[in-house]
Amino acid sequence: MADVDLSDELKDRERTAIAAFERVRALPAEYGPTAEWTDEQRAAVSEAWEQWRTAAQDAHLAITAHATATGQNRYEVEMAVKRAVRRA
Repeated sequence: MADVDLSDELKDRERTAIAAFERVRALPAEYGPTAEWTDEQRAAVSEAWEQWRTAAQDAHLAITAHATATGQNRYEVEMAVKRAVRRA
C-alpha cells in the first residue's frame, strides 16, 4: 500500500463519527429494555442515530474529496484514516 497523505481534518471527522456511534451504542444500555423507554428516551436515541449518520457521511465525503483532490485511492485513504484514528 502506498503512503497516504492525511490531514488532521480527516482524522477529526473520523473521530467525531466514532464518538457519535459510541453514543448510539451506549444509550440502550443506559435506558434498559426498549419496551420501557419514555418518549424522551426514544427521541434521544433517534437523535443520536441521526448525529452518527451525519458524522459518518461527513467523514466519507471528506475522504472522497481528499482522495479525488490528491489523486489517491479512496479506499486506501479511508483505511489509512481508520488506522491512524484507532491506533492513536
